[in-house]
Amino acid sequence: MQRRRVLTLLAAAALGGANLLEANPMGELGQSYRAHMGWVTEVLKRMETIHPGMTRDALLTVFTTAGG
Repeated sequence: MQRRRVLTLLAAAALGGANLLEANPMGELGQSYRAHMGWVTEVLKRMETIHPGMTRDALLTVFTTAGG
């Protein structure tokens, strides 16, 4: 079920961003958008590796503390 939500989110972002890229396909905005989408994709892939029962040390390989 969670994988379906992630894929839906990615599909919505891709479809919503298509109009943005069409307006300025080779400009700085398009490159920035593609870089951001690549980053989001990689983060979501890492997040999908977590599962119930993982130890704190195992979770800290995927997530980091925010400090404070």
